[in-house]
Amino acid sequence: MMSYRIFKNKIFFIGLLLKILLIIFFIPNIQSQLFNNFLNFFINSPSFDPWTKFINQGGNFMSFPYGPSMILLASPLSFIGSKIGYLFGNQIYFSGLGLRMTLLIFDLLGLITI
Repeated sequence: MMSYRIFKNKIFFIGLLLKILLIIFFIPNIQSQLFNNFLNFFINSPSFDPWTKFINQGGNFMSFPYGPSMILLASPLSFIGSKIGYLFGNQIYFSGLGLRMTLLIFDLLGLITI
């Protein structure tokens, strides 16, 4: 129960706001160069084995070195971001934003469980 009290702390909210701003305005190189391309490929052409399909079409084998559970967890918000990005003409940025928001949600869930 102790971890829920942190959500009432002003310093926590300032840090959370700062992290959200960083998520919006800064894109890690590994995401922009590797993860986003793989996730967009998976979103646009889903498959039971997206890694093989991605590599066979010229993708980098290091693009997403995680298993199926990570794809299933990262895909929903990346999918929504991709569709929003399609409207604005920037699918890669918005699908990456979806991935970064997914990671933030899991950070918060980890904080609650600790």
